[in-house]
Amino acid sequence: MRLNNWTTKLNDLVESRRLLPFKWGVNDCMLWPADVVNTLTGIDPSEGLRGTYDSALSGMRIAEKAGGLSELISSQLHLQPTSTKFAHRGDVVLFGSPERLCGGVCLGDTAAFVDLDGLKFISMKNVEPLSWRVE
Repeated sequence: MRLNNWTTKLNDLVESRRLLPFKWGVNDCMLWPADVVNTLTGIDPSEGLRGTYDSALSGMRIAEKAGGLSELISSQLHLQPTSTKFAHRGDVVLFGSPERLCGGVCLGDTAAFVDLDGLKFISMKNVEPLSWRVE
């Protein structure tokens, strides 16, 4: 369940990460959505994942072992994905190609994803058709 002040917390988190560079196992496309979920709910869905990888190869192995990034997110959140047409602010979304997906967060008309030099904002029209509702 989202905390009462989740909108302020989400805004603060986005601002604090706006210029934080990408780093595997610290600030990356697998942990960013979990960081948002933790901020909104107080529950860290990636607690068991943190500190277990520090490179693209080890991160990809974790995602592949789960069956892909969308399956990893589903298992972390204990939710099945739904269409992005139902995505709301704070929900988890994906961006990229089937071979190289990146986890992000819906902010309304845009979604935020971790990029090399900080957050990258992309129109929700361009994200993958899957989203996960963060309650």
